[in-house]
Amino acid sequence: MSAIDKVSLNTWTPETPPDNGADLARKIESGNVLHFPNLKFQFQENEKQFLDARWSNGSAKNISLAKDGAPVKGASGPAEQLEDLGKMIARYRQQSSNLVR
Repeated sequence: MSAIDKVSLNTWTPETPPDNGADLARKIESGNVLHFPNLKFQFQENEKQFLDARWSNGSAKNISLAKDGAPVKGASGPAEQLEDLGKMIARYRQQSSNLVR
């Protein structure tokens, strides 16, 4: 049995499955990784610039957002662009949260 399970979802707001997600929960709890090859996060045109490693501050292992309204951690750059980066991360967080509810 593969430790990676492909999930065919292609929307961030899917219908609740008949088992209420029990099968996927069981796979995660067994240590498997869920792979969503058809689930795309849509970047706005101005957000594509954030796919470049230059936004890393070089000392943190990742770029993150602590909570709503908090500044971005682990990144460096002009304040206005860091605000846009934070908005993108917040949008991804919201979509991910909607997916698992």
